[in-house]
Amino acid sequence: MELSQTEDELILKAEIPDVRPKDLDITISDELLTIKAEVNEETFSDEEGYRERTQSCSLFTRTIHLPCKVHTDEARASYQDGMLNIVMPKCKPERTRGIKIKVK
Repeated sequence: MELSQTEDELILKAEIPDVRPKDLDITISDELLTIKAEVNEETFSDEEGYRERTQSCSLFTRTIHLPCKVHTDEARASYQDGMLNIVMPKCKPERTRGIKIKVK
């Protein structure tokens, strides 16, 4: 996984081979990005006198702490040839308000 940023966006690139887009579950809450994927695979083989069916299931989860808050409703993801790209627009930093305190 590679997380980079520009002035306005965070960009995550992750190589996740052999997963269908519908099997990906991506969530962002607060400053956490979670990627989950479940891969179900079924194979058949016909041998002389018998038929074999094999099923396997694998599940993985990755959670990444983001360096800043992002606009979750404007985030977008694409998946092509085993490469997941997520673009998340950054929230503008909150302005701090300074108050002068008199010392007696």
